[in-house]
Amino acid sequence: MFAKVFTLLVWIAIAVNWLVPALLPEDIALGLHYTGLALVAAHVLEVLVFSKRILSNGRPLQDGLLVLLYGYFHAKDLKVS
Repeated sequence: MFAKVFTLLVWIAIAVNWLVPALLPEDIALGLHYTGLALVAAHVLEVLVFSKRILSNGRPLQDGLLVLLYGYFHAKDLKVS
């Protein structure tokens, strides 16, 4: 549960940085920007890797979006069938 909360807080920080880039010093804003890009890329890759698990459950759209948000922390809870 802590990992999901932490991931959500990171996403919020990234979203604020993308919406209001002048809010933080330039080096921190740039670091958050690249962290956000890497997180998006990693979570899209996780959706592709765990697509069988996502599609085999009764709610593929919801699980797909949750994997995009939380990544492996949600994918590991998906049942294998």
